[in-house]
Amino acid sequence: MIVWRKPIAAGAVLVFLGQMLGVRRTTVTVAASLLQSTGLIRYHRGHIQIFDPAALEDISCECYAVIQQNVDKVFLVHPRVRASSILARASPAK
Repeated sequence: MIVWRKPIAAGAVLVFLGQMLGVRRTTVTVAASLLQSTGLIRYHRGHIQIFDPAALEDISCECYAVIQQNVDKVFLVHPRVRASSILARASPAK
């Protein structure tokens, strides 16, 4: 999970995510709309709010677990503590 602390234009968020994933902005828009329709996220004006991270992980492909394990190794995180939970605690509360 990436924590971005600076304001960013709404369209730029989708472009950035598309570049990270190697897909077009329209693909990110469709995926965000689908996730929003299920109630897992809320996307509005460049802000993405995740309501159920566990459910997002459940619907993701198996590659998410592999990537998460590698991130945990890089950051030397204890197996019971996820890197994403450390980043979430580091982000400022709104």
